[in-house]
Amino acid sequence: MPSESAIAASLQGFIGIQERYQLSTTPAQTNARQAAKLRAIPLPYLTSLLKTHIKDYASVVTYIREALIAMAVEAMHCSNTWDQPQQRAANTAMLKQHFTYQIYLGGASTQVKKDILSIPFEEFLGVCVRELSVGTFNTPMGYLAQAELASDFEVQVASKESFPGLTSATQKMLVMLNRGWPNAGNVVRTERLTGIIQQFVKLAMNAVDLLNLYQSTNPANQQRRQEIWREGKMKMLWAWKLMLNHPFSDMSPLLRMILSETNIAENIEYLCHHVIPQLIRAGIDCKHLHYVVYLDIFSAAIETKPEYTPQDVEFLGEVVVHHFSKPVDLPAAEHQVPQYYRPEGTHDQITAAVEGTLRLQGIHGDQEAVIDIPVEPSGPLIDPLQMGRVVTEVDDDESCAICQIGFKESAEAIVKLHVCGHILHQEFLEGLINRAYMGSDKVMCPNCRARICAARDYKAVLEA
Repeated sequence: MPSESAIAASLQGFIGIQERYQLSTTPAQTNARQAAKLRAIPLPYLTSLLKTHIKDYASVVTYIREALIAMAVEAMHCSNTWDQPQQRAANTAMLKQHFTYQIYLGGASTQVKKDILSIPFEEFLGVCVRELSVGTFNTPMGYLAQAELASDFEVQVASKESFPGLTSATQKMLVMLNRGWPNAGNVVRTERLTGIIQQFVKLAMNAVDLLNLYQSTNPANQQRRQEIWREGKMKMLWAWKLMLNHPFSDMSPLLRMILSETNIAENIEYLCHHVIPQLIRAGIDCKHLHYVVYLDIFSAAIETKPEYTPQDVEFLGEVVVHHFSKPVDLPAAEHQVPQYYRPEGTHDQITAAVEGTLRLQGIHGDQEAVIDIPVEPSGPLIDPLQMGRVVTEVDDDESCAICQIGFKESAEAIVKLHVCGHILHQEFLEGLINRAYMGSDKVMCPNCRARICAARDYKAVLEA
């Protein structure tokens, strides 16, 4: 486990912010910039957050780092007004609402969302403003450029092999093992080959999950379907890149090298626009696709090639049979085919990630969209008697602006607000000032909109 100091040092520049954004400075700012870059910023709550999820590389890179960078960038936009208390409070409330929406509606796991939302938002925002105030942020670069389709897609489609990308990588691994490690033990050879097959199995399952998400979307909403295809293929590409760059993976350098040389964009196109459509045209139901595609991958993994020696063929067959759950041949009756079959070691990496991204895009694309996020207030309760004084004499026709009940008709205590003199029932005033207000830094009088007090902090309520 990395030490606390090592993790704290990794937060320098706020989780690689220089990798994501171009910072421009004037000559006079250069020395200050360099000094700031060299200073590590120990933030215990971020250290704790990263320690908790340090082995979950995908979540750290895709969700935690992205959330912290986005927060830092938003902080920079309001740095000029940070010294103005009222404006700072209003900006903080607005940014926290935006941040809560981003995390709550995103594709991270519930635990990751809870842990990100638990950091002291205002404190971190203040650190961002103070430490990143040197330089200006230019237009951010996309986290992953759209991959151009390779001409190899046509080559794969024309191939006689079921999965040319898989068989090519397997062949390359066998050749390299025979040439470079002729005396390598079976354990090493097995690890290398199973690693290649396992990654292609995961890739194929991701393609099926994407197709199922696409098919479950209303056919009349073609724009939504196209967005799912586009975003889903990007998520598949991103998952492959995360696998190759995972710092805690036990994957060997040789295996990484061979997988990195695979034109993964072309393989994704081949799976999504050739293999799976062919199966659907052949009458395979969507709920059986996981099983059928895995069966095809299994068969492709043990396909022989002219370049293989008899020993290669025998060894490859043994590896596949002994290290993968071999599916039986397709039953004659459709009802006997397993539904939504999930090979061991795979899980759905696509559905939640795509849906989370599209939810966020929907909010940004439609400013009128309102999504109700459950929140609850946090921190100490506010005493209503600090906001006013109890009175007993009121006009006969006066009523509470909150409950609309006349003061003479109720035995509830009555409080006259210090700020504006309006009168409210104490019970309802207590509820008013202790509610959670997303996007607002203050509680206002329901009669005249005068500021009664600062709004309480809040947190999103996430299911277990």
